[in-house]
Amino acid sequence: MVLVTGATGHIGNVLVKYLVESGETVRALYAPGDNPSSLAGLSIDRREVDILDAEAVRSAIEGVDTVYHLAGLISILPFYQKRVYEINVGGTENIIRACQEKHVRRLVYVSSIHAFEDKKRTEKMDERCAIDPAKTSGSYGKSKAMATLKVEEAIRQGLNAIIVCPTGVIGPYDYKLSELGRLFIDVAKGSMPFCVHGTFDFVDVQDVAKGIMLAAQKGRTGERYILGGTQIEINDLIALIEEAAGTRQKRIFIPISIAYFASFFTSIHALLWKTKPRFTTYSIETVNMWNTYSHEKASREIGYYPRPIEKTVEETLDWLRQEGYLPARKPATPDVASYDKG
Repeated sequence: MVLVTGATGHIGNVLVKYLVESGETVRALYAPGDNPSSLAGLSIDRREVDILDAEAVRSAIEGVDTVYHLAGLISILPFYQKRVYEINVGGTENIIRACQEKHVRRLVYVSSIHAFEDKKRTEKMDERCAIDPAKTSGSYGKSKAMATLKVEEAIRQGLNAIIVCPTGVIGPYDYKLSELGRLFIDVAKGSMPFCVHGTFDFVDVQDVAKGIMLAAQKGRTGERYILGGTQIEINDLIALIEEAAGTRQKRIFIPISIAYFASFFTSIHALLWKTKPRFTTYSIETVNMWNTYSHEKASREIGYYPRPIEKTVEETLDWLRQEGYLPARKPATPDVASYDKG
């Protein structure tokens, strides 16, 4: 039996589906109050477990061979720092202790590219880059760095664990509608009039899920593997979405300094109205680093090869239409002149 924490998340629900398809018996953990509908129809053991409840975590891991630890709080808002650290660091500590006590064969910890220390603009990053919470931006990045170091300390103590670090995850099955999922909707609807200059590495959630499974099967104990995709400028990603959606909109580029200033107010608005902002200070910082990320090691050692981003964009839009977030694709108009009139 394998266990997946954070099973209702974007990566989690896809990973659970793939594990079931591969013949695994799956125990899926999700946080109290989470909606498990993304796991509907799957023959799995569903358990609502608070990752901060050490005893409940130990009970859930009983009889498990491999643990995939994905549970985490991905909030990029500045108002939930305490909770971010509790879940991302404290929850990981509970998982580590339970794996050690229950003698789990292997732990795969899903960290993040944001766990690595910030680098100078345009610098290429790989798994050899340092992980230092003091040199990482934002509570999310710092918490993932701290949790990653906890896992690496456990590895030195004898735990058989592997760490994977996805880049910016996009793609279908985004049931909770991430910030990037809402970007797809806004662009496809022609309601994204502003943009900033920046770049990031975006990867399909389906490739990340497969990469996690490959790491469990082929990865070397104690190693980190970056699961990346395509490095692309934000405006070029928007252009791909527009082309696939059949929309086109004039866009105003906002200087980074103004975007930083505006992000303070979008965060305040999100707090007051209990919504998710279109962008935050942290997201602006991320795309303004202009770093590139190498997944060469994952390709070489575990056979990880992500799909073209154009395919991801198409499949994401198809899924958003299927879920009702976007109108159905209009059927192509037949070219009357092409018919044989004879």
